[in-house]
Amino acid sequence: MDTIRLAVLFTILPVFSILAQNQPSQSSWELLGSLSYNHSSLETASGVGLSAKHVYSQDLMLRPSAGYFLTDEVEILFDVHYLLSYVKDSYGYGDYKWWRHRLGCAVGASYNYPASSSFIPFVGTRIGTSWSRIHSEGGVPLDIPWGKPELSFPDFFLGARFLVVQDWAFVFLIEYSKTAPYEELPAYWDKNESTSIGFGFAVFL
Repeated sequence: MDTIRLAVLFTILPVFSILAQNQPSQSSWELLGSLSYNHSSLETASGVGLSAKHVYSQDLMLRPSAGYFLTDEVEILFDVHYLLSYVKDSYGYGDYKWWRHRLGCAVGASYNYPASSSFIPFVGTRIGTSWSRIHSEGGVPLDIPWGKPELSFPDFFLGARFLVVQDWAFVFLIEYSKTAPYEELPAYWDKNESTSIGFGFAVFL
């Protein structure tokens, strides 16, 4: 519980600090959609009488977001996301395949630096919650239904907007995220730290 309280304070205190300052020179809404991808591959050495083990994983996340600029630089964010994770666990005698579906939402804030009229880098953080469902093939099939909520924090991102026209932009970002899963999840997601690369589009209203 203390971790959750600290995470919430870490996210919202900068927002209240900005609100206490002067009014922004202009305010606008932003709608953003991004697609992020991450993959990893790990092979462990074989033991006595055992074959080498190879674990291959892929993550694909769709994240639509809405943002509101408190100032020209500071933006508060709300988003929802869907994450599809695939893990293939291969031994010398067979393959095990796992799929994880995760739905969630998050709030956060970002700082935007208008480097030029067409290039705007940004950095930010989020805190969120999500729910997961897992099923598998190979060995003993497993089906875990939608379970308890999971806390996503810390979640940091760094990226840039490249404006095509005044109100439209391409977006590139790199994100680090850590989600604390509930105890029933398989060991593949017991820590669940990931770094992903994302691309998307943004429109200003």
